[in-house]
Amino acid sequence: MNKEIKKDKKELDLSLLIKEQIDNFEPLFLKKKIEVLTNLETTIYKIDKDDFIRLFNNLFSNAIKYNK
Repeated sequence: MNKEIKKDKKELDLSLLIKEQIDNFEPLFLKKKIEVLTNLETTIYKIDKDDFIRLFNNLFSNAIKYNK
């Protein structure tokens, strides 16, 4: 049986979500002595908030962990 999961897609400002998530990673990148610079522009996109946060956090944490 094919059950389709409905996602709660809303128009979100991704720049705000990214800023929030980067702030959450601050202890990790400070520990690794990594400086994170951002130049974010308002970007409105229709997406499920939890899906975007999961995707961004995975990519950002990998960038920090595997940075030399």
